[in-house]
Formats: sequence, structure tokens, C-alpha cells
Amino acid sequence: MTELEPRLLLELYLLGELETQDAQRVEAWLAEQPTRSADLDAARYLVERLETALAPPPGAAALAERVIKRTGARRRWRTAAVAAAAAALVALAWMLNRGGYPQPRVTGAYTVTGGGPMHRGAELRAGAKGAFLTLGGYSRIEARPRSVLRVAGAPRDERVVLERGRLLCDVESGKGQFAVETRLCTVSVRGTRFAVQVIEYKGDKAMLRKQVLVSVLAGVVFVTTAGGPEAVKAGEQRLVPGQPAATAEQLPEAVRATLAKEAKGATVGAITTVYKVQLVVKKGDREEVVQLEVDADGRLLSREPDEELTLDQLPEAVRAIAREEAKGHRIEEIWRRVDQGETTYRIETEGRPATEIEMDPRGEVFQVVSQPKFDDLPQAVRDALTRKAGAQAVFDELKRVTRDGKTTYLGEVKAGGEDIDFEVAEDGRIIRWGDDDDQPRQPRAPEAPKGEDF
Repeated sequence: MTELEPRLLLELYLLGELETQDAQRVEAWLAEQPTRSADLDAARYLVERLETALAPPPGAAALAERVIKRTGARRRWRTAAVAAAAAALVALAWMLNRGGYPQPRVTGAYTVTGGGPMHRGAELRAGAKGAFLTLGGYSRIEARPRSVLRVAGAPRDERVVLERGRLLCDVESGKGQFAVETRLCTVSVRGTRFAVQVIEYKGDKAMLRKQVLVSVLAGVVFVTTAGGPEAVKAGEQRLVPGQPAATAEQLPEAVRATLAKEAKGATVGAITTVYKVQLVVKKGDREEVVQLEVDADGRLLSREPDEELTLDQLPEAVRAIAREEAKGHRIEEIWRRVDQGETTYRIETEGRPATEIEMDPRGEVFQVVSQPKFDDLPQAVRDALTRKAGAQAVFDELKRVTRDGKTTYLGEVKAGGEDIDFEVAEDGRIIRWGDDDDQPRQPRAPEAPKGEDF
């Protein structure tokens, strides 16, 4: 039995060249943490490429022999084929990354479906402020708010599957391959900057339809559909399925003149047509004016004010979750909001404390707000507020906000003759106190897609 840590034995484990005790130790190590499957994927990637590996660097065979001796394996490598495989394995590992292949890393506001840390194969849902993902050390992706994606692929062949939302991608050349997969197309690169957006809208018979907009910032990408691959160069866009997005030359002259004046030398990205409609809705003896924005495909972009609904008017998925989240309390009000093309539902319930639940049309809850009393706050939160404001301080408008899987406490405190807004984490960390903001800074976002110069 060897004393090496299990991570260093993964390749030999996959090759079946470990003694029983060592193999059992590796299996136990893998079972301890689901995220260690990323290490197993990297090892499997090396083994699968043994047959196509490049010639090993000088001394690779000797290096493989030293690895075998260090493991303390009592069995001899009896065939030349196995010895050659070991040499190629060490050579390929040496070529790819002597220090180990980086695991997926994510920062910002996000949740991982099913809980736990980020790992290959996991589904990631970006929160209200977006998330930032790094794959293989050479692919950096900004997932815009409410985007939903899954990390797939393998080392040096990184892939993400975009289900909803928009990604901004920055891929270093010469480090490996990268692709964004959607249900309509695959966008693949070896080094460039580009954006991929899944556009959802209601088509005929209220069926939800999707298009994918690809915008290239630098370099060249290949957009592969059922009709085959198509090269898209920097400054170009492709809409799948459909025609390329409108260009500045297609706009009326008066509109071009206004844009040129406002742009002040900047560039113009995607151009869309938006219709603004005013409705007059009669409600008893009064009238309410409703402002709508609709794009050229009939997709509702915004509605002002929010629309009040009954429980029966909710989509089935939303209605079921609303009843579950209400926890037996009476549902007092239901509101539908449409903003920037995104529809959300807000459910307000009676009870102690009263609760507001916000979710999307699929019934995915992304925010729950309640109004607890001070004595109902966690001990760590109460202690932090008392230390900061003093024992005689008066706390008002307390709210417990759970958003994207994280809970914070907000409110107002009267201290020193002034009203101070605050936000505190569950562990008692002060996030915001008046004008002081202790929130971590987000990584710098990639540049917006570039379009045409005026």
C-alpha cells in the first residue's frame, strides 16, 4: 500500500494498476466530496487520450518508472504495452499542466442547483447581480442576472450549456478549446471575445419560442446549426434561427442622426424595434392608464404599473409554489411585473410575519421577504446591531430577505439623532451601515459587444 495522497493515484486507478487497498482508498476519497469528480474527470481525460498522445518529452519513460516505484506497488508491470501507457500518461500530464488542471471557479451572486460547491456537471443560476465563472484558467464567462447554465466538457475542451439568459465570454488563445451550447446552435472558439444570448418570446398560440443572438467582439467564432458551421467575425452578429440583427444603415435617417448625436463617437450594438402602447383600463368608476412596451416579435418587454391577479390567473407552476410557500397563511395580494422582458410574480401573504414571495413563470423562487420582530432575529444579528448602535437604539422596518439562496437582514435604526439604513448577514457581519458599503467588489465585467461606428 502506498502513502501517496489519493489524488495522485487517480490515473493508475483508472488503468486498473492499483492494489486492492489503494483502490479502496481512492474510492473512499472520491465518495467523501462530490466535487472531487472534477479531479476524476481530469484523470479520465488523460487516460482517454493515451492513444493519441504526442511523443513524450525526454526522460518520460524514466519518470514513469520513478512514479511506479514511489507508489510502492508490489506487482511488476509485466507487459511493454502497460509500460508504454504509463510513459504516455506521464508525458501527457506533463504537457497539459504539471501543477494540476484548475477546477471550475465561480464568484458573484449565484446558486448551484441541488446545493453544494461548484463542480463540473452542476447547473448554475446567476443571481440579481450576475455571476463570474472561470474554466481551465483560460475561459472567463460573465453570466448576466437570471442566466441559467450547466458546466460540461472536459479539461482543455471546456463547454457550458446555456439554458436561459446571456453570457459574455473571454477566451485566451492557445490554451484550449471552448464552446457554448444551446438548443439551437453551438458557438465554438479557440480564442476570442463574444456574447451569447437566449431570447425568449411568445409566438403563435402563446407558445414560448427561443432565438439565440451571437455577438462577436474580437476574433472569429463558428456558429454550428443543423445546416453546418458558419464563421462569424468581429463586429458581426448572428440570430439563430432568423435573419442577422438590423444594422445602422437600415435605420431611418432621422433616427441615425439622433443616435450619432447621442453616441458621441461610441459604437452601436444590437438594434431592435420597440412599440410603446398606452392602454386605458376601466376599473369600476375610475380609469387606469397602462403603459406597454412590445418588440417587433410581439414579446412584451415592460408593463407599468404592475398587474394585480387572482390565484386562478397564475400559471399552474406558480400557483402550486405560491400555495406551498404561503404555509397555510391566507394569500392577500398577487402581482405580475414585466420589466426588461422578464416576468415575475409577487405573492403577499398574511401572517406573523407577513411574507412577500417573488418567482418566475416556471415557479422558481428567487426572493422571499418577511418582516420579523427584533427578538426574532438570529442571535448573531442582534448582537452585531446592538454593538454597532448601542443598547438604547430603536430598530424599525426590519426585513428578512432571502435572495439567490443567501439571507440578509435590512432595516432602519434611530441612533444619535439620525436614521441609518443597514444590512447585516446571517453571521452578524455588517454589510451596509448608512453610507458605508462593505460588500465585496465584483470582478470587472467584459466589455459590451461592439457594433458599428457612426
